Order: sequence, then C-alpha cells, then structure tokens
Amino acid sequence: MNLAAQILSLADQCVKCGICLPYCPTYTAQHNEVESPRGRIALCQALACGLAPVDSSILQHLDSCLQCRSCEQACPSGVAYHHLYTRTYQWLRTTRGKTHRSWLSQTLLRPRLLAVMNMVLWCYQRSGLAYLLRVSQILAALGLAQREAWLPRLRLWPLPVARSAQATARGRIAVFTGCVGRYFEREAIEATASIATRAGYQVDFLPQQRCCGALAHHQGEVATSLALARANIQLFSRYDYDAILFLSSGCAMQLRHYADLDWQTPADKAAAQGFVNKLHETCDWIERHTEPSTQTTHNTRVVIHAPCSHRNVIGNTQAVEKLLRRITGITLEKLPAQGCCGGAGDYVVRNPILAAQVREPLLDAVVALQPQFLVTTNLGCCLSLAAGLRDQRQNITVLHPLTFYAQALTTPSPLGSRPG
Repeated sequence: MNLAAQILSLADQCVKCGICLPYCPTYTAQHNEVESPRGRIALCQALACGLAPVDSSILQHLDSCLQCRSCEQACPSGVAYHHLYTRTYQWLRTTRGKTHRSWLSQTLLRPRLLAVMNMVLWCYQRSGLAYLLRVSQILAALGLAQREAWLPRLRLWPLPVARSAQATARGRIAVFTGCVGRYFEREAIEATASIATRAGYQVDFLPQQRCCGALAHHQGEVATSLALARANIQLFSRYDYDAILFLSSGCAMQLRHYADLDWQTPADKAAAQGFVNKLHETCDWIERHTEPSTQTTHNTRVVIHAPCSHRNVIGNTQAVEKLLRRITGITLEKLPAQGCCGGAGDYVVRNPILAAQVREPLLDAVVALQPQFLVTTNLGCCLSLAAGLRDQRQNITVLHPLTFYAQALTTPSPLGSRPG
C-alpha cells in the first residue's frame, strides 16, 4: 500500500465526532477547527486525495500540532493519529520535498555541532552578555526573548564515560541521554547516577549515543530516524545491560517504538525489540531497585506534573508519586490541569507564540497551588514551565523528580525553605 493510500485508510477511521476537541491544546488555545485533530485529519485527507494544494497555510496548521497524543486517548474510534501524521509528512517529503525544518532539528543530528553550541552558550551565560541583552531589550527586539528564556544553566565539562558502583556490585545499567539531554539535563543525569551507584550499580553514559530520532520521524524523515535508531541499538547492545534508563519521557515516546519502525530484516527487528525490552523509566526503576530512604524534610510543598508523553504513551505516572512518598514530611500534590506545556521538541523555535498560549492554563494551575517545587519527567516540559514561571516572577523551582529526590537524600533537610 502506497503512502497516500495509507493516509486515507488511517484518516477514514476518524468519524469527525469532535470528542477530541477539548483535549487538543492548540484547539483550546485558538478555537479554530483547523487547529484541531479532526481538522488536521481532514487536511491530510485533502492532501492525499489531491483536493488541496501543498501550500504554506496548510503546512502551518499541520506544523502547529504538538504531537501530545491526547486526542488518541479520547478517541472512541481508536484513530492512530500519530501514525497518520508521520505518514502524511513522509508523503510530503518524498513527493513534494516539503515539511517543516528548524535549525534546532538539524543541529540535533550533529553531535560535534551540539558540543560547540553548548560551549558558546556556556560562555554567553557566564560572560554577562546574557544579562546585558535581556535588560537592554535587545533579545526582545530580535524576537529571541521567549526562545532564550528556555535555556537552563549550562555546564561546560562533559559527562564521564561511566561511574563505578559504590557498594556491593549488583549490576550494570546505562542512561539514555540522547542529544541535548547530556547538556540540558545534567542535574537529573547525575542524580540518577548518584542514587544507582550507591545502590551497587555501575552506570554507563555512552558518549557516542545519538538523538532518539523523534523530531526526524515526526517530520517524515523516516530514513534518518531509522539510522539514528540503528546507531543507538548497536551502541547499547555492546554490553549486556540490566536496564537502559531514560529520563525524558519525550525521548521515550520514540525509543519505545523502535521495534515498530520499518526494519528490513527480522534480525534488525529482533535487535530493536531487545533494546525496547530493557528500557525503563528512571523513577520507576529507582523505586523498585533501591532501598527506601529515611530522609525527612519539613514545610515543603511539591507538585507533580505528568507530561503528555508520560500520560499518553509511557503510562505508570504513579511511579513518580510512589518514589517521592519515600520522603516524609513533604506535602505532595498532583497538578490538576491535564493540558500541554508547549515544550514539544523544537516547537518553541518554530512557534514560540502558540507555545506560550498553550502553556498558560498549566502555569495558572501551578501558581494557584503555590508550591516550592514543581517536578516533571520531560525535559521540554521542565524548560517550558520554568521559563513561564520565571516570566511571571514566580519563585517556584522546576526540576526532574530524580533531582529533587537525590537532593533530599544527600542534604540534611534541604527543602524546607523557598529557594532564592
């Protein structure tokens, strides 16, 4: 079956009932039918049938999808929206050479360029230039203020190759850091290593690992996503790891589907399935493979945010709460809002205004609870929510649950007062 036929077959499963509408973050932000799942499905049908031209206006509506997959959870017909979206972009790229591309999505494919970019941004942050450009409003005048606000505090030195077990050896694990994770998620990576090594595990970081391939896959560059998957599978298969841990649920959306990619041989598919079988969400794995702590802290209010990728694809969002319940004396709540934060891959680069609009209901819900800490298991969510809270001058720290947990283990009563 050719790509156009596949698109139409998948699109025909949608009965256009509209149940998905209130679950779609771009529709609820703009109340525009073409910014809804059924509106985009109709556009995909029109493109595949040749009833609509491939122009910038149609691509803009397709590009604004966050790929949160909340519509799939609400759909009574079980429409595989993410497959339809990927096939449409694959068809657009192979037949017309047109899909969205950002400089960030291309940079993620080049590890050396990423390393150089990290060094440049590190110098930018520590030289005082960042402060100067912000207060002078130059960033705002250039339209870069929203994008720059997402940057975390960067570190210059690279991750080690591995960290040895500090207790009686129990096994060997690896951490999937992907492309930007090794630069933007250092605290969570180091927290994971600290906890695991104390429990008796050697932790490998494998500096040669590549991007998970999610952005390339969503943009229809299936061959590129397959090549990235193959490189990661071959790298991690060099050792018989007890587990491969992922920190960012956004990456895990793609990693979990490695076995479903278009492999050409049974051996390749079996290797991909072997990789997937060893994948574990870090909070869940830490909770099941380390001893409960006796750490107690006081007067600390923590809110748990469950990212779209964790809720709609990974599942088992209770693992974060179960792990943090080990820390006695904290007030732990779940964020009641179930919307999207707008932190989907390179979305803030391509569409910063809509990303900020989509994020607003979540920010309102966080501010209403007034926690000291907000924890989330996706890197994009962490960056987006932290930027939004800083913009509102809210003194709320956003971090990965493992970072929070590790701080509670290593510092006497570290969480009892608001961070400055």
